[in-house]
Amino acid sequence: MRATIFSVLLACIALPASAASEADLANKISDPISNLISAPVSSTFVQGVIGHASADATGFISASESTSAWAPRHWTVPPILTLSHVLSLGVQPMSVQLGGKYYAGRPEANSSPGLGFAAVLQFPE
Repeated sequence: MRATIFSVLLACIALPASAASEADLANKISDPISNLISAPVSSTFVQGVIGHASADATGFISASESTSAWAPRHWTVPPILTLSHVLSLGVQPMSVQLGGKYYAGRPEANSSPGLGFAAVLQFPE
């Protein structure tokens, strides 16, 4: 079975003056011929991200990763908020992040709210 993939990537990044950035991504996977063989293949993915970095190395990110399946036509829409900060552990710089998401739109009995934490060691040149 062969799937036809349509994808579009739109990105806009503006960092110098405001330390803010924005990016958008959209994908559509579709195969009309699969209707003849088995269940239809069709899904949509849309992601938007807006971020801001403050002067004290703290970052704020707001995002959404919306997905949809062709049949039944259900959208999953989780708004995501993330806070990150760069700090030093002795002489070792690291980034710590805390984020959460809530599914504003979702099929019943699917996808729970979530929390995430990350600690990333950084090795600048």
